[in-house]
Amino acid sequence: MQVKECMRQDPATCGPETTRAQAVGTMWERDCGMLPVVQQDGQVVGVITDRDVAIALGTRSLLASEVAVRDVISGDVVSCGPEDDVGAALSTRGRRQVRRLPVLDRQRRLLGVISLTDIARRASGTDVLRCAEIVCALQAVTEPHFEQAQAALQSESD
Repeated sequence: MQVKECMRQDPATCGPETTRAQAVGTMWERDCGMLPVVQQDGQVVGVITDRDVAIALGTRSLLASEVAVRDVISGDVVSCGPEDDVGAALSTRGRRQVRRLPVLDRQRRLLGVISLTDIARRASGTDVLRCAEIVCALQAVTEPHFEQAQAALQSESD
């Protein structure tokens, strides 16, 4: 199965200048936990998650309306392509510990988003291999990475 068969098209997005408060408002309205950050030219330059917002709010003495998304996101966009195999997307997701992947074309423009939920909904109840892949990806995504979080907090305070 290819990513394009499972992905959600027309996902909610935000721009680099969007404030964290506006991003949270969009997540609430669209019932999603991640927004691809898209520049004027349509290229994806990052993602912001509900977790990113919560950690940024808890570690900075600024209001959500005072900080732009560009100041919170990482420039390292973990993504996949529409023709990629779902198994490869699951593997990428597990290795990089991300729950949702932007689906990008060759010019890094957003085509959609694929989540573990999207894949699970498409997996057949008799597709034992796919179900096992989903469980393995979920285990990898939820593996604690306390040391990485501590290092990020330390570098922010320096």
